[in-house]
Amino acid sequence: MKSTAEMLFERYETPLLDMDQLADLLRFKDRASLISAISAETCRVPTFKEGKNRFAHVAEVAKYLDAAASRDAAA
Repeated sequence: MKSTAEMLFERYETPLLDMDQLADLLRFKDRASLISAISAETCRVPTFKEGKNRFAHVAEVAKYLDAAASRDAAA
């Protein structure tokens, strides 16, 4: 079975997700809602800026998704 990071990399074909991709994956209403969550420090996925753009590494997104799945399974 493939890891979450491998599945994300295959889906997006890049190791970095832009904010549109991350917003869609995390089911935010839109990019602006995600940016607001990042600014309010309520988004638990680490992101970083490169120039004027903000990204999340698929490995960090995978860690977040795996942890969330583990919490749901334990509940």
